[in-house]
Amino acid sequence: MDSVVTIRLLDRFDASIDAVRRMNYGDEPVRTSMRDGFDIEPALYLVAFFEGEAVGSVRLCAGPDSPMHTWLEACPLEKGGHVVDFNRAVVAKAFRKNGLCRLMLAEVTIAAHRLGFKHAIAAIDAESVLMRLFSDVGFAKVGGRVRAKHGNFEGFVQPLETPVAAVQATARAQFGISLDQMRAGGFFVRSLVPSDIDVILRKRSGQTPGLPSPSRESQQLELARGVVAVQKLTTHHPRAALPPFPPEPQRFRDQRLGRHLIDSVAILAAITPVYALVEAFMLKMSPSVILSSRLLMALAVLLGLGTVIAWLRDTSLAQWTPKFGELSGARRRIHDLALTWVVNGSLAPLIYAISGASTTQVINGTLTALAIGLFSGPLTGWSIDAFRAFFGISSAPELAEPRPQSLGAAAAAQERMAGVTLVGS
Repeated sequence: MDSVVTIRLLDRFDASIDAVRRMNYGDEPVRTSMRDGFDIEPALYLVAFFEGEAVGSVRLCAGPDSPMHTWLEACPLEKGGHVVDFNRAVVAKAFRKNGLCRLMLAEVTIAAHRLGFKHAIAAIDAESVLMRLFSDVGFAKVGGRVRAKHGNFEGFVQPLETPVAAVQATARAQFGISLDQMRAGGFFVRSLVPSDIDVILRKRSGQTPGLPSPSRESQQLELARGVVAVQKLTTHHPRAALPPFPPEPQRFRDQRLGRHLIDSVAILAAITPVYALVEAFMLKMSPSVILSSRLLMALAVLLGLGTVIAWLRDTSLAQWTPKFGELSGARRRIHDLALTWVVNGSLAPLIYAISGASTTQVINGTLTALAIGLFSGPLTGWSIDAFRAFFGISSAPELAEPRPQSLGAAAAAQERMAGVTLVGS
């Protein structure tokens, strides 16, 4: 059975949030409550649930007396009711290498925009390896390190800030990258944040101090934003006061068969025209051999090879990221090229031999397939990302932003930390 992680936006502090803080801040569990003076309305909480328990949370605070401006000495960050403060972030130890941290940071940045905030601020341990993670989502350093003190934490931190509207495409792309990484690890994500935002804004009616009035855009649901839905969801938040899961159409993309067909058609769309032209005009194969080879390839892809290739790609990207950092740009294209060579080198001789090609044609066809891989490898990877983005399975960064940008990989090498630390640990 697929493992489902559910993302919610809550409008009050509860025991599940306290539990994930107590169990995962520091090396040992904390016996006493970790609630502080900012855990009151209008604070909001982005919480990830797995099997009914919270496995991650981020607090959102607004107003001039936010945690950053209270905990940091000479805080250089933006201040005011239009600013949201991300703090007290924590991810359960078992989920720190599967993309959940990146996903939550991207989701909370998207949510801040839909809530009407103009700027987001945060601060992390000056020595933290999470700096790149924040940078990927769109945060930038503000000044140098400053001293901070809160609870058991005392030291230097790096203030960070971002204009939330300007980084929405980047945040959505990072959300998609995280979905791919979590899927490679056997997890599917269901985000109910858009519907939670709608309920919270209606409840508060824009009257709560420190929370901007809801804009028309911020009250619209975006349930197809690259969120992977599942037909049966047993994971839910235990607090009955939360709104129920909104009904969704039973679309084929929510099923295993749908994901298989999407990946398979994406692969065939990328390789079929290229190989058919090469076989006809360069290798001088007969129409019957060309037709047989293309039909055999299509049959193999549709019968399961497409899913195998897509799974190998997702798994390989997830495995290589911790060693080499995020595989984006040229590195991602090289990865897809290498994977294509492995697949082509294994399958091409078999397909041509079964299609009735001569020994010379088998050899030439295989060598040509490897040569074509220089082009078709990156193209196939892009096609998979593009089809997934179109059908709402995940986001392709190049489709999310108008300027050229790498089709980012499932990445989070920097999630190897002892704790996910925003100031407030």
